[in-house]
Amino acid sequence: MKLESLLKEKILIITIAILVVFSGIFYWAIIRPLAAEKAEKEADLQRIEADTTSYEKVLQSLEPQTMTEAEKQELFQGIPGRPNIEQVIKDIEKTEGETGTSVSTISFQTESDEEAQAEVTTTADGTVEQDQWSTLFPESIYKLLEGRVSEVKEFTVSYNDVQISLNGSDEDINEFVDKLEQLPRVFHIQNVTYSLNSEKGNMDATISARVFYCEAFQQVLE
Repeated sequence: MKLESLLKEKILIITIAILVVFSGIFYWAIIRPLAAEKAEKEADLQRIEADTTSYEKVLQSLEPQTMTEAEKQELFQGIPGRPNIEQVIKDIEKTEGETGTSVSTISFQTESDEEAQAEVTTTADGTVEQDQWSTLFPESIYKLLEGRVSEVKEFTVSYNDVQISLNGSDEDINEFVDKLEQLPRVFHIQNVTYSLNSEKGNMDATISARVFYCEAFQQVLE
């Protein structure tokens, strides 16, 4: 009986040893290479995802950023493609109604005068010097053009000079000037002269302003 029992124990031990050996062989020959391959593929996938994200950022920076309709409207209201003298007069009259001033005359350049243009200097490679745009346009308009001005080669912005004669108190005249500068249409105030109106007991003022238009904007933004 003892011999039979010892024999069974040996067989069991040998069986367990064989199972352990085969388990080790199976792990090193199959499981471990598969795990290493999985880890390598996961690392490759992470690199691909990182590269894809990087490429997307580069593509976004290269793709032209289109303006929204609201931004285009703001640009064309500020600097339209034609003089729009009638709208300028309406803006001045609206500003008059919002202040305590009284506008007596509004005068523009006559058609016989040479067309007034604001020439923008270009660099040696033909691109526009951006600093000139920032001084010519208000900040909101310049931000809309900032990504495009370097692409413009020969760019001329035309303008009309307008002279406004009006009467009112110092405060009302100053408010009139401030409101002109805040209009959607770009008004550049060139000069304001005051004189005492002893008859009315207030001030007369003459405002010289400049309003811009540019036929090239439509082509640039399309």
